[in-house]
Amino acid sequence: MSTFFYTSLLYRPLILHVDFPNEDLLVFKSTGSQSHSGHIATIDCRPDFTAAFKSDWGDEGTTLWPCIRLVGGKASEGKSREGQEEQAMTYLYYLLMARPDLYVTQGLFITENDILFLLGIGGIGIFAYSVGWGSEELHRLMYTFIYRLYDPGDFADLSFVKMVPDLKESFVTYNVQIAGANGVDRSPITITNLRPTYAGNPFGTRTHILSNPNPEVRINGEPLTVLKEQLCQVGTWFHEYSILTRVHTPEKVPGVVEAVYHEVIKIPSSCLTREKHRIGLQQAGKDLTSIPTVMQVLEIVFDILEGSLSLIIHTLYAHSFAVLQYLRFKCHVLHRDISIGNVLYVEDDLPTSIGTWTGGVNEVPEAVGPEGLPLCFIKYLLGKRCVEMPHNQAYTNVILIQ
Repeated sequence: MSTFFYTSLLYRPLILHVDFPNEDLLVFKSTGSQSHSGHIATIDCRPDFTAAFKSDWGDEGTTLWPCIRLVGGKASEGKSREGQEEQAMTYLYYLLMARPDLYVTQGLFITENDILFLLGIGGIGIFAYSVGWGSEELHRLMYTFIYRLYDPGDFADLSFVKMVPDLKESFVTYNVQIAGANGVDRSPITITNLRPTYAGNPFGTRTHILSNPNPEVRINGEPLTVLKEQLCQVGTWFHEYSILTRVHTPEKVPGVVEAVYHEVIKIPSSCLTREKHRIGLQQAGKDLTSIPTVMQVLEIVFDILEGSLSLIIHTLYAHSFAVLQYLRFKCHVLHRDISIGNVLYVEDDLPTSIGTWTGGVNEVPEAVGPEGLPLCFIKYLLGKRCVEMPHNQAYTNVILIQ
């Protein structure tokens, strides 16, 4: 499209007439007194000006963070230049968290004397380049900067084929194309209605998690409910997919998420030390803050952390282990990051094979011995439920992820 861009929100006018490869019009607005909604984190971040396509602006002059193409700040009295630049860079930090479809986000910082072009690069940090208003480079840089807002090129992950914003409900969903993984059929698969549920550390591993609780895609017969993406260091010995595969071999371990898909994506050459690992996970969970009762919180903490059950009951089942101990001694996997993002809660949706244990503590079935290290969860000990599984394992409401 052919359009004019007039920077009325800056200190000096700059008029460009350019041809951009997009049917929608990019609109810049002064938004310093308003905060945008729809961010994956709870923030009240107010950029001085914001750029988004015309169709993505709401009636109140705001947009959703996942729809933002550029954020910026302008110099004002009362703050040092360094402090104001840091604030403008903070906008890019949050924009990278909100845009899993972009490897690079863009920003500006404007003063009376110069304009600071900012690039937030996932897995690396922020690149800044200052140009004076009288510089001959300014028009060319501004053209290039705006062109990349219309056509991100290598700044974008092209496997994100569609974004669907819901301005009323303040969230977006993505359609993501993955490589085929069903036997001999390697044709691409598109996963629809993926909603972001977590984002973190944009200048490090840059984790993004997207979920569709009602998955339509199956990989080798198993549902792909969650996509987890991370920028991992190139040459790392162990990756989450290989670890999860080892954990669930030769049999599945309750309480630990199962991986059904793995893909390594080469990212732009600006980040040679990292590569994107995309993992498809079978189970989805909720944040621990969604647990409805204190009792259930205690049950989940027990299932994750508690050691030998001889501390609880003196029976032959004293060699039973909860999830972390089982992983350490049976699977030889030590989980070193037990945090709120790595322990998820699932609703009490139990399989049909569950019955009720009515026997007393002294009637607990004989354990298989220390070499078996059977899993045992708190619902079994409380006499609530018993599952017809090997080693008389009981059901748990916890999912442990990396």
